[in-house]
Amino acid sequence: DGDDDYVDLARPARLNFIPQEESFSILASIKTNSYGTIYSFGASDDHSDTQIKLAIKSDDYALEVNIGGEISYGSTPLNDNNWHHIAITIPNSNSGINMYIDGLLEAFVSGSGNIGNAVSSENGNIGARTNGTGYFYDGSIDELNIWDTALNQEQIQSYMTTSPTGDESNLAGYWSFDAGEGETLYDHSGNQNHGDINGATWIEEQVPAPEITAVWDAPNDQGGYVYVN
Repeated sequence: DGDDDYVDLARPARLNFIPQEESFSILASIKTNSYGTIYSFGASDDHSDTQIKLAIKSDDYALEVNIGGEISYGSTPLNDNNWHHIAITIPNSNSGINMYIDGLLEAFVSGSGNIGNAVSSENGNIGARTNGTGYFYDGSIDELNIWDTALNQEQIQSYMTTSPTGDESNLAGYWSFDAGEGETLYDHSGNQNHGDINGATWIEEQVPAPEITAVWDAPNDQGGYVYVN
């Protein structure tokens, strides 16, 4: 509801990517008519001290990514209350972030995909930043997966329609949101990055796989439970 609901992932080493030194990717399906933080790790109150944050902006509802204190903004509003697949890929460099919306490369309106070197001590959160104290997400999240490599566009489009198996060597974290009950969000990557649910609720909903008209028509829907703030 955008108020105070989130998942606390603590600070597992497998998710503690150091900007400019390590490559990684974050993928998820989201649905919202509002804004807020989708995922964060070390997201300080001060933007310039933030390690990792992926959010929907509060003014134009486009995607915002902050890596190492450097912020880049996408151009597509995502507050239409439809499901969208989002992805960011971060190389081990001071620039070169790529952002994808529904499998297609997104143009930056500001920031140019630069990467800073800031790190911070805050926990990893789904649906909030700064140890669950701010910029709460208002909407649904499904199929959040994080990789310790910069995926290419073909790989991202593949994971839009086919879930990870959990056995991939580069899979750092994978939360399928399929439990449907309880206060624990389970990581299915085998790395045990389980999260404590604080206030968020479960709903059951079919999550449609987006069509990628430039490549193929997505075949089947992905079902299951989704996390709703």
